Amino acid sequence: MNNYRKLIINADDFGWSEDINAACIALATAGNLTSVSFMANSCTNSHKELSKLKNLDISIGVHLNISTGQPINPSTINSPLVTHDGFFKANNKNTKEALLNALRIGSIQKEFDAQIEYARGLGIEISHLDTHHHVAKIPTIAFSMANSARKHNIRCVRAPASFNLKRFDLLRKSIVRVNKIIFSRFNLLSPKLRFGLTKQNSWSEFVNTIHEWTKSSVWQPGSTAELNCHPSFCNGVSGQSQEMAVRRPSDLKILSNEKLSELFASLKIRLITYHDL
Repeated sequence: MNNYRKLIINADDFGWSEDINAACIALATAGNLTSVSFMANSCTNSHKELSKLKNLDISIGVHLNISTGQPINPSTINSPLVTHDGFFKANNKNTKEALLNALRIGSIQKEFDAQIEYARGLGIEISHLDTHHHVAKIPTIAFSMANSARKHNIRCVRAPASFNLKRFDLLRKSIVRVNKIIFSRFNLLSPKLRFGLTKQNSWSEFVNTIHEWTKSSVWQPGSTAELNCHPSFCNGVSGQSQEMAVRRPSDLKILSNEKLSELFASLKIRLITYHDL
């Protein structure tokens, strides 16, 4: 199987809405989704939906969140990460306040630990950790996530690199290198890289992009990539960006295409879960 490229198809935001949950379950049941990331501080009761996932060949991670909704750890409410109304600030934005908050490693890790413990309490066998809005691209937050992974005996985290064929500048490369060092020192496993479905608005665009990825020197046969998606039947949740509202049903439509397995077979791509790393 070393001549095959391996691919984890992971859906973020499981638990955020019933619509998102239903889309993830439909894709997983069809065999077109191999992993989800559960948002522990979500606003829906996900016990029933999680039980459906446990009967499928799928890995379930925790989508650590410090940028949307309310915290789980009571002490986080009094931290600078949260507004006076008790909701997380937009700690994913490129603002001075968000960058300063990224230095609050103690507060961040306590909240991460609380979200992991909550997910474990629901009976989830946690396969991996990643972060909402990809805030772990910031090295101090990546360090907090790595620390939590080690503390809770979780061996996998999301790859520190998202791959863009057209833009991968020096600054991003430097940050990715730092995060790789952090994860390596904590003996954590990751896919080699992460792709997204951003702006893939049609099946034909997705096919062309997949062909580009397999022709690149980055994703070699034998290595593993993660395809990161955000499916939903409608628009997902209120309050999100217009781009994401459009993207969610588009992701579902692309991954529901009956030719998906045929495409992967023709390109020698084998689907795996985080448990297979």
